[in-house]
Amino acid sequence: MKDKAGQSQSSAVKQQRNQQAHNAAKLLSLRKKQVSLDPQAFYFSSLASTKKRTLLSIENCAFEYGCRGRYSFAIKQGERYHLQGRNGSGKSTLLKALHGIHHRFLGTVTRHVETVYLDQHFSLLNEQQSILESLLTCISGMTFGEARTLLAGIGFRRELVHRKVAHLSGGEKMKLSMLIVTHNDDDTVLLLDEPDNHLDIDSKNLLANALKEYKGAFILVSHDSSFVLDVNVNTVITME
Repeated sequence: MKDKAGQSQSSAVKQQRNQQAHNAAKLLSLRKKQVSLDPQAFYFSSLASTKKRTLLSIENCAFEYGCRGRYSFAIKQGERYHLQGRNGSGKSTLLKALHGIHHRFLGTVTRHVETVYLDQHFSLLNEQQSILESLLTCISGMTFGEARTLLAGIGFRRELVHRKVAHLSGGEKMKLSMLIVTHNDDDTVLLLDEPDNHLDIDSKNLLANALKEYKGAFILVSHDSSFVLDVNVNTVITME
């Protein structure tokens, strides 16, 4: 009986060690896969022009609702602004005014280049199109092969590129939207209205790193102080 108990215990220990070795090997494999995929998750286009010129300016602007203050600032190539304030203070209204889709304000908005507005409702996406169709439609000059390569970088591989936009989660729509807005013309100003709002922690970190490396200009609205810190903004505008 003692011999049988010893053999049984030895067998259990051996089985446990084999399972631990199997788990360790599986974990290592997953980590290697993660390392190879994560850096591709948000790929931003390179910037052709780095000349420090004014791209957009706002002078003595006031809005009918939200914040009661008046605002004046100019954003130049490569600059990154954080627009902060409590809910209802008019942050989205200001972005819409800069984009030219809101006109009920006093003051002057001057756009020397195009602006790209990314809102929380992903209005730039057509929900009836496939993921691949969205990319080809929204980015001029994009080839079929280039589109598939970029989509693979954010997790849409093989047949997944044919999924309808309507069937994507909020995080997936945000990844697709960010891919589109950052691969348009270099001379643009990105107006980002809480782009981190629908992302999980890992995706949020990847987006922060990508925005940190982005050479173009953008104005960011976000309530996540850690995300804003990671992005390395140059200027903060507070709407009281």
